[in-house]
Amino acid sequence: MRLGIWGMVPGNPREIDAATVRRIRDWGFSGVAVAFNEDHHGIDAALCHQIKTLFADGGVEPVQLGAWMAPVINRDPDKMAWAADQRREVIRVASAIGFRSVSFGSGTLSPRGESGFGCGMKAWYPDRRNYGQEAFDLTVGGLKEMASVAEDYGIYVSLECQMFSVLSSPERTRAVIDAVGSPRVKLTIDPINWLGPREYFDSGATIERMFDVLGQRILDAHAKDVKLEDHVNVHMPETYVGNGGLDFVTLLRRLDAHGAQRAHRPEVYLIIEHAPLDLIPKARENLLAFACEAGVTFEC
Repeated sequence: MRLGIWGMVPGNPREIDAATVRRIRDWGFSGVAVAFNEDHHGIDAALCHQIKTLFADGGVEPVQLGAWMAPVINRDPDKMAWAADQRREVIRVASAIGFRSVSFGSGTLSPRGESGFGCGMKAWYPDRRNYGQEAFDLTVGGLKEMASVAEDYGIYVSLECQMFSVLSSPERTRAVIDAVGSPRVKLTIDPINWLGPREYFDSGATIERMFDVLGQRILDAHAKDVKLEDHVNVHMPETYVGNGGLDFVTLLRRLDAHGAQRAHRPEVYLIIEHAPLDLIPKARENLLAFACEAGVTFEC
């Protein structure tokens, strides 16, 4: 298993330099995840080659390129079409740079749902229709198209899940991936995104069930934490690894065992995300302590 980081590479691809890559290695990470905050049609082959060379020379593996601004479904057909076009371009760019996967979410049928740069959480707004057949069918159809593109480029589509989305549970996510039927469509498991108040107090058992249900549909994982605060109404803000209540020992143990079964697939990555830059070293330190407790080691 290898350790990657999100949040240390600028969203402007032209700002990536050797110093940025060197800092990633100096801070103890072997892989990186990033999302570029511009229309990917403008990221040409020369720029892709430049970035690929910077990562290769610095000994950092490009693991995951985010396309969260381009979710699969939306109530507006024009927004869906724009997002599909942008995902195809992200796959092209990712392949040219050498990323192993492109990650995005299923989107939402909420009338307030958005796609596009800066859409943020509007791509995840809750709506009862997200749990129905229409959302399921639209998601499967969109992913089948993306699977065909990913297969052509030899890259993985790695889905991001969330409890308010079409991918609302391990079981529903498994059903979506199986309905798509492509070996190139996988999951980035992020236990926090499926954690409710009840599961918070027994997150280890919840993580065990996630792995049992999803099995080899899992490609890699995100590492962040969550805190249940003392309010009458439930409030569970995200936080950096080790500053909340997630059972990372169980997550690491299951992820390591999962990786051991993948002799002919890419090395499993655990990517630290949503940690402020000044707290990334602390998040890594906490994660390594959890790994020691779980009897797991990270390759450099």
